[in-house]
Amino acid sequence: MRKTILLLIVLMNIIIAQKNFDLDKCIEIANKNNPDMKLADMEVKSAQYRIKGSYSGILPNISTGADWNHMNQGEREYYVGGVKQVQPETSSESYNLGINYHQNLYDGGAWWNQIKRAKNNYQNAIVNRKQTNKQIKAYVSQQYYKILKAKKLLDVYKSALKTSQKQLDKSKEMYELGQVARKDFLKARVKKGNDTLNIIQQKRTIKSLKNELARIMGYQENDFTIIETDYLSPADYQLNTSLKKAMEHNPGLQSLQYQKKIAQLNYNIARSNLTPTLSTNLSYSRGGSKVSRVYSDFDKFWNTSIGLNLSIPIFQGFSTRTNIEKTHIEYEKYEARINNKELEIRKNIKDLIQKLETYNEMLEVNKINLESAEEDLRAAQEMYKLESATMLEVLDAQSNLTRARGNLISTKYEAKVAEVNLRYYMGTK
Repeated sequence: MRKTILLLIVLMNIIIAQKNFDLDKCIEIANKNNPDMKLADMEVKSAQYRIKGSYSGILPNISTGADWNHMNQGEREYYVGGVKQVQPETSSESYNLGINYHQNLYDGGAWWNQIKRAKNNYQNAIVNRKQTNKQIKAYVSQQYYKILKAKKLLDVYKSALKTSQKQLDKSKEMYELGQVARKDFLKARVKKGNDTLNIIQQKRTIKSLKNELARIMGYQENDFTIIETDYLSPADYQLNTSLKKAMEHNPGLQSLQYQKKIAQLNYNIARSNLTPTLSTNLSYSRGGSKVSRVYSDFDKFWNTSIGLNLSIPIFQGFSTRTNIEKTHIEYEKYEARINNKELEIRKNIKDLIQKLETYNEMLEVNKINLESAEEDLRAAQEMYKLESATMLEVLDAQSNLTRARGNLISTKYEAKVAEVNLRYYMGTK
């Protein structure tokens, strides 16, 4: 019996541990279950198969086929030398088996550019998958730190409620003894009520944040617990180094660069429609009015043909020229798109680094404010006992302490969210 109880305890601990998710676990689950990640994986596979398909422009086209025909012809009348002739009803059959070979010899380089385009599409799909992965990681991380912040704030509100309850009890006791006015007791009760509402609202906020995190992770339930091992302060980021990494590794920028190459290849393919094309055809067939002629007497009843086909485009109703101009304009657009993306990255990285620097300064100030608020509350409570301070002063000191604790927590985790965004733009892990 004792062993059974111990085993049950161990199993329960394992189950509970499985529901405790740190940041790495959340990201792992999201990469496995998020629908966008699955779609990105499928797009990579699809692009890989399209590379094989792109070789159809240069590989030979070989086909074989068989056919059977039966023809009936009714009685006919005709004249030969003025004499009426009658041809009776006739019927005939034919059997044929053949093989055809078609080979593209020259098409202005379209086949080569099609292969290059397919390979670039594959590389772009890989970059897009990487971008999706980083987007999911960034969003999961943001939600994770928001939940941690909300949980820490909930602890602050619970602590404030305990203090309010103690103050209410003390005020009630002093009121009943006639040492303070009724209004002091009522103010303490209102403070407790407000702290209770803060807890209710904060619990609802945490639940909403967890629901959103579960959606991103592709997780069906929200009965998990977010845990934090150790809080690591944001690293020190240098502007020039961060910008250099972003220009090299930002997946959005990399995707635009591949798209530019693809647009250039589309332009090259469109231009190839102005050049002559050359192809060759080979065919072999055999057969006749009897089915046996298909598979016997191989030295008889056969036909072969070989030919070259040269096609020179002259006029296609402006469609070719229009397509060339359209693809060229689309190619030129990417230069502006890439420049805009680089400007966007530079701006966001500068803003985020400045924000992190501001948060670091705020952290030091908030720590000092917290120490001051704790001392102010202690002093106010002591003076209130000695009837040297009013209830309003005590309640103000409690509110200031709650605010100071909340500001410190908010600054710490908002700094982590800013760091997550910065690393996303930099394209780093």
